[in-house]
Amino acid sequence: MTTALALPGFELPETVDHPARYSAPILARLAGIYAIVHVESGRCYVGQTRQRFERRWADHRKELNAGRHRNQHLQRAWIKYGADAFEFRVLEVCTVDGLDAAEQQWIDALEPAFNITRQVWPVISPSLETRAKLSTRARKRYEDPTERDRNRAGLRKYYEDPANRARIVAQCREAMSDPIIRAKVGAGLRKYYKDPTARVKLGERTRKRYEDPAEHLKSHTAQRKRWENPAEHAKMSKAVRRRYEDPAERAKVGARSRDRLKNPVARAKMGEQSRKYWADPAKRAEQSERSRKRFEDPTERAKVSAGQLGKLLSPETRSRVSAGLRKHYEDPAERARSREMMRARYADPAYRAKMLAARRARAEREREHQ
Repeated sequence: MTTALALPGFELPETVDHPARYSAPILARLAGIYAIVHVESGRCYVGQTRQRFERRWADHRKELNAGRHRNQHLQRAWIKYGADAFEFRVLEVCTVDGLDAAEQQWIDALEPAFNITRQVWPVISPSLETRAKLSTRARKRYEDPTERDRNRAGLRKYYEDPANRARIVAQCREAMSDPIIRAKVGAGLRKYYKDPTARVKLGERTRKRYEDPAEHLKSHTAQRKRWENPAEHAKMSKAVRRRYEDPAERAKVGARSRDRLKNPVARAKMGEQSRKYWADPAKRAEQSERSRKRFEDPTERAKVSAGQLGKLLSPETRSRVSAGLRKHYEDPAERARSREMMRARYADPAYRAKMLAARRARAEREREHQ
């Protein structure tokens, strides 16, 4: 039994059951039959799609607006009456195997004026051998740097239009709101990242991209702008917290970080980046302000204190931290700078009072836990 959506203004045959309503995520992943209807006259074009309905409608609009649609009847009517005179309506949602029979049924029932032929011809899918040849040809084509650059330039030009970007983002969000699609995408990404070759290739591509100062600055600016949005900041923080609530995920991230720090080259690179960051007075002031603002919140302060209370570092870590501090203070300039910074802090009566209160509170907590 097929299920269809009723078309206002049309007489449906008694063999078709209707109406039924489907949510957007369901319509996004099922094949079916659709009609492009001239609302005023009721004349229509009936077609089938294995894509998402909205994607098929977008393809039709693109070709019709460009004046190169293969159906000249529909193209001439589109030019004559304008895009606003037409509507896209879902007639039936069905399996791929039943597309041809369902389309023929609707053509026989509605006698669409814009269809060139009233006979549905089966779609012949390419064989596995043909698909393999097409795939090889496409890969070979993209191995050409000129072809890759041309394709990349076209995509950049397309995404420079805010309307195009907003439309793609909206489509992605709508698709990812469907748990089935989200699970499918997640499974595909997990499978991709399990391949060591793919991970190495992606890492190399990312490193090469960030070697360009302009590209690095662009990415950094976009990330900073994203974090300045309170709603986006809260959303990302919530996602990170949810991820770290899983002990297995926490252990995995910790192991990955430890493995990375065992590499002298990676450790030296991270140290250099950290020193470069903190050598910038503006960055230091920004980080200090952020920390002060964070600790002004009693809830946040209590949470950090609870996390640090009773937390013991391993002997190896304590030894490494002590060695780092000793090396840091062996530099006379660094020692003088730290001393000057502490003097400036303690010159503020409010800061002195706050530090004294913090010491008393810490001493009381230590006595309670003894």
